[in-house]
Amino acid sequence: MATDANATAAGQFGFSNTDAAAGAAASAGDAPVPGNEAAAENSVDDDQWYQQHRESSLSFGNSLSGSVGLLHMQTAFSGAPGTFRTSFISGYHSSSGFLCPSASMCDRKPAGSTATSDDLEHASSDIAISATLLPYLEGYAAMHSAATSDTLGLPKLLQVVGDTNFGVKLFTPAKPDRLFAFGGSLDLWLLNGSGMLGIDNANFTMRALAGVDLTRHSNPSKRVPLRFHTMLGYLFDGSGSLVSNVEKSNGGQRITRVQRFGLDINRVDSLLIGIGAEYVHKTIQPFIEWTFDVPNNRQGYKCAAADNGRSTGDSCLALSSGFGSTPSRLTIGTRVSPGLKGLSGLLAFDIGTGATSTFIEEVAPQLPWKLYIGLAFAHDITGTSSAPQAKPQTVERIVQLPPPPEYRVVGLVLDERTQQPVPNAIIKFQGQTLTGMVSRPDGSFETTNLQPGTYSFALTAEGYREGTCQVAVSTTPATAPLGAATAVPPAPGFAAGTTMPNNPAAPSPGTAGIASGAAATPAGPVVTNVACPLKALPAVGTIQGSLVDAASTAAIPGARLTIRDAKGRELSLDADGSGAFRFENVPAGTVRITVDADGFMPQNLDLEVRPRAEQRPTIALNKRPKKATVTVTAKEVKLTKQINFDPDSATITKDSAAIVQEIAMTLKEHPELTRVEIQGHTDNSGTPAYNKRLSQERAEAVRNAVVSLGVETSRLTAMGYGQDKPLGPNTSDAGKAKNRRVQMMILERK
Repeated sequence: MATDANATAAGQFGFSNTDAAAGAAASAGDAPVPGNEAAAENSVDDDQWYQQHRESSLSFGNSLSGSVGLLHMQTAFSGAPGTFRTSFISGYHSSSGFLCPSASMCDRKPAGSTATSDDLEHASSDIAISATLLPYLEGYAAMHSAATSDTLGLPKLLQVVGDTNFGVKLFTPAKPDRLFAFGGSLDLWLLNGSGMLGIDNANFTMRALAGVDLTRHSNPSKRVPLRFHTMLGYLFDGSGSLVSNVEKSNGGQRITRVQRFGLDINRVDSLLIGIGAEYVHKTIQPFIEWTFDVPNNRQGYKCAAADNGRSTGDSCLALSSGFGSTPSRLTIGTRVSPGLKGLSGLLAFDIGTGATSTFIEEVAPQLPWKLYIGLAFAHDITGTSSAPQAKPQTVERIVQLPPPPEYRVVGLVLDERTQQPVPNAIIKFQGQTLTGMVSRPDGSFETTNLQPGTYSFALTAEGYREGTCQVAVSTTPATAPLGAATAVPPAPGFAAGTTMPNNPAAPSPGTAGIASGAAATPAGPVVTNVACPLKALPAVGTIQGSLVDAASTAAIPGARLTIRDAKGRELSLDADGSGAFRFENVPAGTVRITVDADGFMPQNLDLEVRPRAEQRPTIALNKRPKKATVTVTAKEVKLTKQINFDPDSATITKDSAAIVQEIAMTLKEHPELTRVEIQGHTDNSGTPAYNKRLSQERAEAVRNAVVSLGVETSRLTAMGYGQDKPLGPNTSDAGKAKNRRVQMMILERK
């Protein structure tokens, strides 16, 4: 029968103690599985579990978007089918110096204002309804309004009234012992214009959701009062177009930061990320979540220049991207149920962790804090807040005869050399029409009831040779092992005692037979233990590749290839007439292939070899240039062709691979150059600090690429000079292109 401790645990999850006790009592009335009496006594049947789930799901609350969730996050859970939830959440914030820490930070303000900083008050309301229509489907809708008053705003009061969203969420249905849940949602947000700004527009949001609910165990004693949630989504944001006409009519001047915040204007999309957790209790459910809105400029929006329409104090995403300018907030809150079924209150507090003091023109600022108070009600429209009561059962006194004895084999599949368990091995009976088995993660397996006799198993496992194992099941004690089991010593973790109940004297692994001392008519299954070894296949792979001309893609025959593994072992071969090559029995891990071909520059390739797999690389070689583009002068390794990079990046473009290879070839041919400085230079676009960092990263990228082609690291240094050493004025596109360069200066030579 259920203990008081188990009854209390069941009540903590929103389930009634009566239900838990009834479930335990019902289970206790059934014939228990040998060795599993405790589980049978504590578990509830499916009807009782669904009854408890339906009642506890009335404690779920709506998020701000309307779907079941925490506050900002939707979750992969929902209520039982036929339940719906309504909610009203009000938010408030008041501060000084948030959007305008000084009067100079807000260049457009009311005439005659003498305030040194702004005073801001912000209030919001969100009304939502959600309904669980099917075990895997939820529909929801919400309406959102907000009012913002700022003493340095123009106008001082901004209101957003009637933004509405509609959405659907799919999720994995709730089942006993299904702890993990996955889902996704789609939202359409209809945005209303506000005041003199705006036209109707829409946002579109999609989310992927996942979570784990540790209260879903069918056994109340195993339940833990915790849920964990993750969210990854994308917001296609169209709110920026609400103000485009107004800004065009103002000669391209952007709206102010105060207006952008009050109207919640974002000119770019957002990648939505969230993690959260909650404690589950029938009275109070505290939670915590951390959500991020990472800006993504899908629209290709061009930020205004500081002197051409951009608000004072605003930066641009391209210049100030990072954690400090990314809207994010840490939310701590709780839901409280006062005792009336379905009724709950909400108290939550946002702490801004990004975009609260670093402002960029593309996104609305994040409040440093915000307080939320809410009220919600959940109802079961089916009228059955609990599952139907179990039908009364007539219990008759039945005298049972002892069951016939059962004989089972408990085996362990292990690696013959390491003696480690082999999971997921397939075990089949040889010469018997019996169902096979798969070894557990600990390598063990167990048969069903067998008749006495000799059984042979065929074993297969990925990465191992096929093997066999034999065991004798007898009604009398066996004194000697049989077959393959004799050659295997006892395996760690498979000691005597890993037997079924009522058979404490089972043999150790490595032996086959019935434990001595077993009763003639045992009360439980008689277990025969056996250990089955498998030989591992060699951990080697194959490389089957080809060599081609990088320019024409024609095959390159007769090239010399050398492969070196992680232990420094080398093997060389020549490509055939079609440029094909093949390395066999290559040890698993990272290898480097070096290629030398007449008329071509040398090439290196690092390749990850997987055990018992074939890699098929195609290696492209660049021809030696007829006219050298890399020459050695008295002070410089001179490049007549520049190395190109992706815009605003240190990634070397594919068309520059040939010159990098020529640099490596030239340095190898001039060993007297013992120290060369690779210099990175930029034009004056962007800030000096940004240019300094970018030039350093580009210089290091060139050094790493040359080193990978066999030049000693000690001979090369990398230094970024940014915009400090121009070759000419940065007054034209041609002049700027000339200043963006990589130079290689000779510091030491023999």
